Amino acid sequence: RSGIINRQGEIVLRADEFEIATFIEGTTFAFQNTDGSRKEMTFDAATGEKKYTERPEVERKPMAQEYLVGPNRTAFQENGLFGIKDEKGNIIVPAQYTQMSSLGENIGFVHVKDQNGLSGIITTEGKPFIKCKYAYVVHKRATDTYKVKTPKGKFGLLNRHGNILIPARYDYIDVTDNLNEIAVKRGGKCFFINRKNEPIDLIEAWEYIDALPFFI
Repeated sequence: RSGIINRQGEIVLRADEFEIATFIEGTTFAFQNTDGSRKEMTFDAATGEKKYTERPEVERKPMAQEYLVGPNRTAFQENGLFGIKDEKGNIIVPAQYTQMSSLGENIGFVHVKDQNGLSGIITTEGKPFIKCKYAYVVHKRATDTYKVKTPKGKFGLLNRHGNILIPARYDYIDVTDNLNEIAVKRGGKCFFINRKNEPIDLIEAWEYIDALPFFI
């Protein structure tokens, strides 16, 4: 279960039957019920207001055989694997990845997963940007960084160039709107560090929260 605490470690919303699904904007969060009922709650941490809705069923469609992943670059599928073609149909990246998705059609980077199930990022020209050695890689647009998780379950942070910013040695990590306060969990404690990997504040209320929350 997930809850919300403020920067002083005070509980704003106690962990209940919901999991945090998305951060909407400002101090508003969306929580999804964990019993599969598709019930959702939006919570404004500033006012304490809660609203409950039932999310409609979403039609699941199979992934298209070809789709745009960058300027004049299209992902294609062959024998269950994905590669990249240019606008003339020339193969730029042979079909070799089990998954492929764009980080943004104009960004020029593509998230991929290799045949060992490991994630990384390549350019739309096929050059490696972040090697396929992570359980997953998530681009954090607000800070232009990459949150990574190793196969051993440790979290770290890479900078905009794909280089190590925070070593992957934490049990969890989350990034706020700037890199001066990075929330991490290690050794059963949750605290803030800065971009130099220096601890700056212990979150005393961590013992009440059993999944890393968003911070406000």
